[in-house]
Amino acid sequence: MNAVKKVLKAREMTALLFLAALFVVVGIINPAFLADSRNVANCFNDSVVYILIAVAMAFAIFIGEIDVSVGSNLGLVAAVVGTMLQIKPVLHVDNEGHLINVAKARGRKASLLALVDKVGELADDPAGQTMFISNSDCAEDAQFVADEIKQRYGTKEIIINSIGPVIGAHTGPGCVALFFMGKHR
Repeated sequence: MNAVKKVLKAREMTALLFLAALFVVVGIINPAFLADSRNVANCFNDSVVYILIAVAMAFAIFIGEIDVSVGSNLGLVAAVVGTMLQIKPVLHVDNEGHLINVAKARGRKASLLALVDKVGELADDPAGQTMFISNSDCAEDAQFVADEIKQRYGTKEIIINSIGPVIGAHTGPGCVALFFMGKHR
């Protein structure tokens, strides 16, 4: 009996009970939430990044003498896990000039095709405009994107060039940037 009381008093158990209560409350408010097991699975799948960050922070604490602030670990863990799983971000520049992650693709080819898909989704008359593709030491990938755009959307003129040294220092090799006139910004 003392073991049960000890477990129930643990901080971790409080968090677990809160999580269970949250699932019950959301299930009462929206019965469809718990009726479909995919919703619960999606909640846990969306938590994987945070779990990996927690594991990385625990590892950093165990080996000692490493800054364990969340900010420093977040970028490191995201980069390492993204590289291991070959997850490539698809970025967009918003009206204020901020880079916004609009999609993630698994694998190099999938990420390049995601760029091509964005043309169909966002471009204003893709066949009638000149598009630009910049790359950092991956001219073959840039040519692949250009060929796909020409094939899918009938774009006549696509100019391919290299990313300059300032942007290239930030992106590193392998960056492909696509520029076109959109329906909206």
